[in-house]
Amino acid sequence: MLKSIKDKYFGFSNEEKNHQFILWQHEISVKQIQYILLLTGIIYIIISIINIFVLNININNLLIFLQLIVIPCYAFLISYCAYKKVNFKILETLLFLAPVFASLLHALIFSNLDTYSSYQTELYLMIFWTLTISGLRLNKAIISALFVFIVGEVYPYIFYEKQQTSFILHTMWMSVSLLFGVVGAFLLHQTKKDTFIKELELQELATIDKLTGVNNRSKLDSILPHELNKSKKYNQTIGVLLLDLDHFKEVNDTHGHLTGDEVLIAISKTLQKSIRSSDFLFRWGGEEFMIVCLEASQTDIITFAEQIRAEISKQELNHVGYKTVSIGATISNNTDSVDSLIQRADDALYEAKETGRNKVCFKL
Repeated sequence: MLKSIKDKYFGFSNEEKNHQFILWQHEISVKQIQYILLLTGIIYIIISIINIFVLNININNLLIFLQLIVIPCYAFLISYCAYKKVNFKILETLLFLAPVFASLLHALIFSNLDTYSSYQTELYLMIFWTLTISGLRLNKAIISALFVFIVGEVYPYIFYEKQQTSFILHTMWMSVSLLFGVVGAFLLHQTKKDTFIKELELQELATIDKLTGVNNRSKLDSILPHELNKSKKYNQTIGVLLLDLDHFKEVNDTHGHLTGDEVLIAISKTLQKSIRSSDFLFRWGGEEFMIVCLEASQTDIITFAEQIRAEISKQELNHVGYKTVSIGATISNNTDSVDSLIQRADDALYEAKETGRNKVCFKL
């Protein structure tokens, strides 16, 4: 029940997917935060100048300093941090505290005025700003807006002690602002979730082989360079297996391409069951597959390759019977590039096919 509520209204119950969603929100929010906070700082300066020099509001020098300097500078600081792409946790914390500080300063400034009703709208806008355009994630936006709501209720209650009707009207508009803000925030959040899900689906279509459901070469291009660099950094080796189904052309020629597709699907399922959770399986092309094994020694990769070869050779396939596979194996070294690593596995595969097939050949 709680998981379904979280999936529907907040993030995702799947921790990995939820983490991806948070990072995605961070990425798309940075520009929004940069420009919104810049604009907010400028608006505060303009309003403060109007209050002080045009409307001649009697506010002491400290409060003038707070409204004209501190709030805009804090907004500009957040905007600058977004521009410089500082750690998002720091940026989000600063952004979360912005409405909190602004509401407290608002209370401090306008509790010193003889009349207050003209400045209630700043609180209403503050709540709506926090929930809908600030760039805060939903949960943090709600908490920050609730703080503004509480502050905005406490000190007007004291201020309106003898003006019950005015306080009731103020509370009504505060509540309406919070309600519409929360509804707007939920709708924006749901729109972001829907967009994120569609992007994930598009990424999957771009990186998953349509026939077998395993990773394709585009996915390999993003994973292998990263894993190779990481293995060098930590002085580890990764293993690469390049597999080719023996005499696969005969299957297509004799039984047709649909049967050939069924064979490829069956083999890919066997390979998926055989690999470790830390390994990666790719369709290299045609009847060829590649497996990338992390933290694998020469002995590990040869033993694993032999296990796969034996497993496939005893698998009975519909309409076809039994098929064998040739495997080229290698492990990385500190001088390898992606191309040199794959080329060595390909050379080992060529040797396996040229020396009888249904075997594993290793090249170091």
